[in-house]
Amino acid sequence: FCEQDSEFRRYDFYPGQQLVGLARAFEDVEWIHRTKEMELACAKPHKSLKVTVDKVQVVQLGVRWQCRAFSNDPNIDKEQPKYLVQGEDLKRVRMLNVFEPCTLQLGDRNYYVLKDGDHILTRDQWRKLTALQLQGDATNPCPLRPRPPKTKT
Repeated sequence: FCEQDSEFRRYDFYPGQQLVGLARAFEDVEWIHRTKEMELACAKPHKSLKVTVDKVQVVQLGVRWQCRAFSNDPNIDKEQPKYLVQGEDLKRVRMLNVFEPCTLQLGDRNYYVLKDGDHILTRDQWRKLTALQLQGDATNPCPLRPRPPKTKT
């Protein structure tokens, strides 16, 4: 967890997310299920905890408006919307994934779901394969991308 007022502090949580941190970082959490073991652990502020997010409920949302599109319709309000979105207005909010890469930072945990066509190699197998590909064609400027076969004319 980062400083309370840091620009890098993350407030986006999702069900199934696993969080790891000191017990004091979970002081303001609303627990759905809390065992006696957890109560004892939470009583020790320097105890490390690993928890799973079960449910997330958005109460309000702060939006930094980057830009706005205009319309020829004179009935549309030209004022920038309010920073704070809450209540019934939350149901109308949609996420734009345009800026998603900008939200990633060091220390974020992301998981890859294996697909049927994925090839799994150990690090040693990958290194050997890469070395073979790099040694394969000395004239190829990018040995990882093979040249198309030459045709006889």
